[in-house]
Amino acid sequence: MRDRLSQLVETCRVVVPLLLIGGAALTISLFAWQPDAQGAAQAAPNRPVKSHAKRDPLAVKIEERLKSDVRPLIRKYCYECHGNGKKKGGVALDKAGDIKSIMDSAEDWLTVVEVMGAGLMPPEKKPQPTAHEKLTIQQWVDQAAEYYPADAKPDPGWYTIHRLNRSEYRNTMRDLLGIDPAKHDLAESLPSDDTGYGFDNNADVLSMSTLQLEKFLQSAEKAVDLALDPMKNEGFYDEVFFIKPTADDKGNRLPGVEQGKRITESQAARQVIEKFATRAFRRRADTGEVTSLLRLYRGARAEGDDYESAVRLALTATLVSPNFLYRPIRNPKPHDPGFIYELDDYELASRLSYFLWSSMPDDRLLDLARAKQLRKPETLKKQVQRMLLDPRSDALVENFAGQWLLLRKLDGLEMDTRKFPAFDAELREAMRSEAEHFFADVLRSNRSVLSFLDSDRTFLNETLADHYGIRGIRGDDFRMVDLPADSTRGGVLTMAATLTVTSHATRTSPVKRGDYVLAQLMGSAPPPPPPDVPPLEQATEAVGKDKTLREQLAAHVADPNCAVCHKRLDPIGLAMENFDAIGAWRDREQGKPIDASGELPGGVAFNGPIELKAAMLQRQGEFVENLAKKMLTYAVGRGTEPFDRPTTKKIVQSVEDDGYRMRSLIEAIVLSDAFTKARGRETQP
Repeated sequence: MRDRLSQLVETCRVVVPLLLIGGAALTISLFAWQPDAQGAAQAAPNRPVKSHAKRDPLAVKIEERLKSDVRPLIRKYCYECHGNGKKKGGVALDKAGDIKSIMDSAEDWLTVVEVMGAGLMPPEKKPQPTAHEKLTIQQWVDQAAEYYPADAKPDPGWYTIHRLNRSEYRNTMRDLLGIDPAKHDLAESLPSDDTGYGFDNNADVLSMSTLQLEKFLQSAEKAVDLALDPMKNEGFYDEVFFIKPTADDKGNRLPGVEQGKRITESQAARQVIEKFATRAFRRRADTGEVTSLLRLYRGARAEGDDYESAVRLALTATLVSPNFLYRPIRNPKPHDPGFIYELDDYELASRLSYFLWSSMPDDRLLDLARAKQLRKPETLKKQVQRMLLDPRSDALVENFAGQWLLLRKLDGLEMDTRKFPAFDAELREAMRSEAEHFFADVLRSNRSVLSFLDSDRTFLNETLADHYGIRGIRGDDFRMVDLPADSTRGGVLTMAATLTVTSHATRTSPVKRGDYVLAQLMGSAPPPPPPDVPPLEQATEAVGKDKTLREQLAAHVADPNCAVCHKRLDPIGLAMENFDAIGAWRDREQGKPIDASGELPGGVAFNGPIELKAAMLQRQGEFVENLAKKMLTYAVGRGTEPFDRPTTKKIVQSVEDDGYRMRSLIEAIVLSDAFTKARGRETQP
């Protein structure tokens, strides 16, 4: 008997040649590979340069940053040659003020970044900017160069062929073959997926290596064996092999078959394979695809395999086809950025199901796609509502919330149990469960997305309630708990899960907590620290270990290069210092009362987590916009780019008009051009 894996590898040379050429299936439609998914954006074609008079908040922010952060540095280092009426080399940097003049002089500003980065300017004998000052200028120039008016025509953005990630593969095998992942996890042996823009379903980083191909082959073979074993998966076995051949291909009755319609083995194989491929490909399999799979069946039969073994081989090959492992779209002009392609109903069904379920479309979605009814806005809304109430939407909680809120970091997180003896596997799991139950409640009860910032209820079991000091909760089961008006809990910011993943193993981290608020919740992440910044413990040796963290941080940021960012980070993190490294409340640190007061640039003062949350709610527009960007990124499998601003603005407006309801956010994303359409992506040289 032939070695099964070798046979399948040879099989795939016929069915999936693109997968076997250096694992290159990803290049089918990856027109612009970005090694750093967080890197510079590709400009959209014909970027608008109009509508600047409406006082776009982003335009105002760019102008203000020029005035407060960048112009003082440019005046200090550059005006001698490029300001005050001087225009050496044709470059003048003192003319830019409003957004139009900034964009008109974009090439000059890009030149500034280039020559500063290369150490060519300022001249060698002149005062030189620090690394952090260069970074401040560079980040402002990057933001200004990518500016895109929010009221421009929406651009759907490009589409990159999307490989199923581990979670999607696991769930798809469950729904396609009826295999319970709790008993047989077919994705367990697959390599971990990379992440881009904060999510592991980003198409640009879902590559295919030779190792991954081998693992997919092994999983496919195992899956077919499990699914077609009548003792283990009787229902699916009968469903696939319900068409039984009654005659061989010469028309002779098979042994034991004396009557009934004459169905040859080839006829039965065609029907079985076509039905399975149509389900696996999430659309009707075309004639060429079925013919290729039948060719494998016939080849196996010619080599002596019996009917069922040959059919199994074709089904296994189906599960390593790029039509199964990838979610392509059939854009006839994939390299033309000016051509807008509308996803067909089947493509839209897959995009919707993998967004909300991380799995394949069900029969209802496929029926609507077959009837070409899915694209209708009211139909899409009804399907969103139906799908969110389905248990399969747990995948949105696990995969979107798990990555947006950094809950996955709880896995394998090590805390110093000498300092925090309460931290064990049971508490860790309770932390995660609270956050997941809370997100699921907002999702399925269609609550306001502002509940993520502050809420009058949460979900607790006895373990977590004891950790929070809340009485009267008994048992392991989680239940909804109303919080008193003066509670310091409520919202994701004060959940133990959030507070723990933003701490160090031995202590809290105001810097990490401040960064979490700015990056994950408000969408205004600070720049990375300079590479030569010493760790807090080293930088604070002079002040003594008996000092509070606030006092240590004050010494740590004495360097003005550090103070620029820490003025934004530290007050936010210090407002949460009453929570220890695993989220338990405390009133003192190092024997001293905790000072949780702070003030943000602009004069916004607060004291403690309750006032911090109130301050964040005053900027709820920034939070909603950031959440919309995060969820749009997850939904379409690519990072948001400057050209997505009009789309984001439209989504945010829909959410605001509906009282900030969660379902309105999802519906607005599903109805957006970015979700229902795609344009080509120009091939990079």
